Amino acid sequence: MIDESIPYLAIFEDDVYLGEDAEYLLNTTDWIQPTWHIIKTETVNDKILLSSDRYEVIAEKRYLAQLKGTHLGSGGYILSLHGAKLYFDYFTKNKLIPIDELMFDTFLSEGLEPIYQMTPALCIQEIILCGANSALLLPGSLMTDRSNKVNKIKKPFTYKLKREVSRLALQMKKALSAENIPFK
Repeated sequence: MIDESIPYLAIFEDDVYLGEDAEYLLNTTDWIQPTWHIIKTETVNDKILLSSDRYEVIAEKRYLAQLKGTHLGSGGYILSLHGAKLYFDYFTKNKLIPIDELMFDTFLSEGLEPIYQMTPALCIQEIILCGANSALLLPGSLMTDRSNKVNKIKKPFTYKLKREVSRLALQMKKALSAENIPFK
């Protein structure tokens, strides 16, 4: 994308279902504002924090709002060329981390770049749509890698305590003002 100066690129994992309006949204870019460099197009059916500012993408059907809290998962998103350069620069200066952690945690917590969430979401991974116990028609290639990883690094008590206090505060905030992003 960077080498060929491609202005926008939609990226999807291999086990996503696309929703209504996909043909229009993925074949045109006139709906994308120049300041939107990272657009999350998927849902993981978890409540998330969004800004109250809404930007209509398709009249009375879809809008974007800036993410205000972590929303892990990178099954589908759109990057601008500027967004791709931000990621590339970050990876060359820092340790490699999973892209969803970089996009939807690090960038948010460090205020590096606003991230926008499409709602209703344009895509959803099959495991989220059908459930973990269903027979999957589109088994993702990352499933095996993820299921084989076990975090064996022991964290210090202070880290665990801080994480739990933060988690409790976030749960309270989500209970009061978070939204569920539907798939359509």
